[in-house]
Amino acid sequence: MRKMSHPAFLLLLDAGSALLAIWLLARFPNWLLGRPRRAFWHFAISLVFVWMAGNSIEPVAARGLLPAVGVVFLLVLPTLVYAWIALATILRGFHEVAAR
Repeated sequence: MRKMSHPAFLLLLDAGSALLAIWLLARFPNWLLGRPRRAFWHFAISLVFVWMAGNSIEPVAARGLLPAVGVVFLLVLPTLVYAWIALATILRGFHEVAAR
């Protein structure tokens, strides 16, 4: 049985969180974060959260695979989804400006 490499897992985790964010925005369109300026702040905050979530995995991963997987799906995945929702709001703002 082949194991998944660490970079492949991170890439698939990020792609999955992007797909989850797209689905959430399609299902709940009022979840967009308002104006682009406000979305920039949300995106900046989400990058801090992504950085903190990435750093929080290391001490938990030392305890074993199960706690590490729990942290990935309970802490990192929602943080990445929040970052993608903020980025989608920024892109929507750019689209509205370009359409004028």
